[in-house]
Amino acid sequence: MMLVIKENGMLVYQQRERLVKQTEAARKSKKFVGTMSQRTKSKVRGILYAWAEARKLQTRNRRGLIAITLTLSSEQKHDDRTIKKVLLNHFLTELRENHNVEHYYWVAETQENGNIHFHVLIDVYIDKQKLSSIWNRIQAKLGYTEEGK
Repeated sequence: MMLVIKENGMLVYQQRERLVKQTEAARKSKKFVGTMSQRTKSKVRGILYAWAEARKLQTRNRRGLIAITLTLSSEQKHDDRTIKKVLLNHFLTELRENHNVEHYYWVAETQENGNIHFHVLIDVYIDKQKLSSIWNRIQAKLGYTEEGK
């Protein structure tokens, strides 16, 4: 699937035949095959449309979109819900409260090694070293970095 975001909204293109085969296979096996349901697509479109509208307003303030990938520093020891609630939530709260982040969008994915990781878009530039320092300090809460072991 290819996703294109434009100022007036979002367009989604995909190969229909491949999607139908994957969806049928997913229904039979009840396993995740990497496609989104219609409901999920609708939610993502709505979120990204709102983001694009916010982005138009931010252009006046010269704010850009910054992409961040957050990975665990060691093997995952907690369930995904705990990681999101304790680590990701704390990370985003810190960015909002201490770094003037107003808008953000995140998606969780599973890596090949089974660990959860996050792709995050934020509307404020923060130095890579600063972001890394914040994330590592927060990971220490659950023992994922040396600081917390």
